[in-house]
Amino acid sequence: MIRSHNFPVGTLMAVFILIGMILSVFPASATIFFEDGANRTVSDVYTLMNTTKPADDGRPIVFFYDPDCGSCIPAHEYLTTYIADHPGTPVEMVNLSYNQEGEDRLNDLLHTYHREWMNIPVMFIGPVALEGTDEIINGFEDVYSWYTGRTPAAMNIWDSFLKMLGFV
Repeated sequence: MIRSHNFPVGTLMAVFILIGMILSVFPASATIFFEDGANRTVSDVYTLMNTTKPADDGRPIVFFYDPDCGSCIPAHEYLTTYIADHPGTPVEMVNLSYNQEGEDRLNDLLHTYHREWMNIPVMFIGPVALEGTDEIINGFEDVYSWYTGRTPAAMNIWDSFLKMLGFV
């Protein structure tokens, strides 16, 4: 005997809308990668920051986002607050919404960093790219400080590492 369940159409639509909203708020991917295109771990970034001198080679620090992207909003708010609290932080914010020039720049970086695809939000700081809300929020200050040769105030390497892991 086959049973059929009839759910009201409104209930099904509400479930699909709820699922869509949840997926739009949480990032689909969170990655750290270097210019060679390979995904890296927090440990790799920690090693880079502790074994190489700052590499500020004049490349701009660029953040790509879309204001309609749910996972972009917290990263954009974090960076906006950081820049307001630290005037002179040279982060270029590129809004990809209806911006062909911005999309072309992102595509150029896609090839420069040897990637087949990238998700937004994504941020490029010299040879390091932070992709995803958590990577940007947890890793920006440390990677930026390393890249520019500045030391975050009252933060030692161990605290920095724990912060990137999300423990601080």
